[in-house]
Amino acid sequence: MPASIFMRARHAFAANLELGLSGAEQRNQASLARYSVREVEQAEDDARDQRFAAERRRDAAEQREAELAKDIAEWGEKAEYSLSKDREDLARAAFARQIDLEREQARQGETKAQAKREIKRLQALGEALAQRRQEMAEQLRSATADRGSSFARDDGAGCDTVEQTVAKAEQRFARIMDDLTRDPPASSDDKAAFAEIDAIRREDAVSQRLAAMKSGSAKAKAGKKKR
Repeated sequence: MPASIFMRARHAFAANLELGLSGAEQRNQASLARYSVREVEQAEDDARDQRFAAERRRDAAEQREAELAKDIAEWGEKAEYSLSKDREDLARAAFARQIDLEREQARQGETKAQAKREIKRLQALGEALAQRRQEMAEQLRSATADRGSSFARDDGAGCDTVEQTVAKAEQRFARIMDDLTRDPPASSDDKAAFAEIDAIRREDAVSQRLAAMKSGSAKAKAGKKKR
């Protein structure tokens, strides 16, 4: 009899110890799950802030595009007026300025296009994160409603930290690959050569526009004489 009482007491102590460990594990899992929900919520806020920043870039690019379009038209008029006064030098300068503005306009257009793509991506990301956060919060509420062993076996609880770790590792790997495969920076000699080529192309474009305007002006004068 004493032996059986001792064994029952030993089993009872072991059971109480097991229950205590199980409760601690469950509390730890609940904390990890809540932390995961907060991380997703923070990611949702970050996606929203980045989308707002992209929208500001898009709006600024659109405004600058409109300003440049007006300036480009004005410089075209100045070139035409200068040529009508036989000031080919001023016309060439006006065309050169017009070409520079057109290049900036193209850059602004690309900035706007990139911002629009980023806005679309971040909008979808924000919606997906919001949905995932709601799902995780609901899973957590359901799991914590019953503090039994079912919570410890819940596959959804606490797994997002691992997923986020993997995602960060993949992003870091992608950045490293980009750095490794990116073309090396151009040397000073290359930059000088590129700048000279760009200047030659710009001068050719100025000459072409000047020739086209002269041709148009000559045809207009010839038409007036025939009348």
